[in-house]
Amino acid sequence: GSKIVYDYATQNDSNKYFNAADPFYIKYQIDVSSVPESILVIPFLSNVLPIAWFAGFYIEVNDVDFDFFECIKVLKIEFQKQFPDYKLEGGLKAKKVTKNKINGTNTAMLFSGGVDAYATYIRTHEKTPDLVTILGADIEINDKEQWTSFTDFIESETLLKSNAKQYIETNVRTFYTYQVELLLKDIGWWGKVQHGLSLIGSLAPLSLIKGYQDIFIASSYTDQIDIAWGSTPQIDEKISWSGIKVHHDGYELKRQDKVDLITKFSSDAESNFKLRVCYSELRNAFNCSACEKCYRTILGLILNGKD
Repeated sequence: GSKIVYDYATQNDSNKYFNAADPFYIKYQIDVSSVPESILVIPFLSNVLPIAWFAGFYIEVNDVDFDFFECIKVLKIEFQKQFPDYKLEGGLKAKKVTKNKINGTNTAMLFSGGVDAYATYIRTHEKTPDLVTILGADIEINDKEQWTSFTDFIESETLLKSNAKQYIETNVRTFYTYQVELLLKDIGWWGKVQHGLSLIGSLAPLSLIKGYQDIFIASSYTDQIDIAWGSTPQIDEKISWSGIKVHHDGYELKRQDKVDLITKFSSDAESNFKLRVCYSELRNAFNCSACEKCYRTILGLILNGKD
C-alpha cells in the first residue's frame, strides 16, 4: 500500500521520451492505498506534463483533481513566459475531474539540509513542519551509502528532533530518456524545467493522509537572477490540489542573506547544527570542504565571524 506503480502506454512520437525499462513509480513510508486516483495521478503528471508541453503530445487519464487540472493551465503559461523561444503545445485530457478537500492544517517543507533549506526551516520552524526528503532527486536511488549518511544526519540532528520526517523514493530522473534533454537547446532539463513541479507534486498522496494545508519549498535564486528555472514563485505558488497552498520561500534573500540568517539563529538559539551543502563525488566526510559550493558556504560563515 505504500508504492504507486503507474501503468501507462505511449505511442507514435512520444515513445522515444520514455524509458520502457524503468517505468515511473513513487514510494512512501506510509500506506497511501486509501488516496483517490485523482490525487494518486498527480506525481506522475507533475513529471510528464512538462515533457508533453515541450514535445507537443497529450496525456489522457481517467481522473484528476479539479484544482490541479485548473492550475496546470496557468503553469503552462508561466513556462511559456520563461521559454519564449519555444512553442509549448500538448497538455492533459481527463475523463473525469474530481473536487477533493484535505482535512487538516499541518505544514510540510522539502528539506535537503543545505543553506536554502535551513533558511526556510528557520523561517517556518514555529509551524513545526514535517520535513520531506526525496531519494532519486539529488541522490541517486542506488547510492545507498550517501542516502544512509543523509538520513542518519536528519534523524540525529537535535535541532530537528521535534519535526516529523517523511522520506519518498521515486525515479523522477531515470524514467525518461536522453531525448527529453534534447527538447531544450542546451541541456539541464531537471534544473531548468522539471524539479519544482516534480518535487512539489510528489507530496500529493502524502498530503491527503497527513493533512497538509501548506507546503514550503526553498528558493534557489532571487528575482535578480534572470534565467529560466524550474522553481520560481511564479511557478511553484500556482501549483495546487485539493485547496493546498504552496509557498516559494526566501526569494527576496541572496545566499549570503541566508547564511547570515542561519548564523544569527544558531547564535540566538545557542545551537550548533550541520549544513549539508555538498554532493561532491570526492566527498568522504559529511561535506568535502574543498569544492566550489563548500568554499562558498565556508566563506559566508567566515564573513559572519563563524567557524
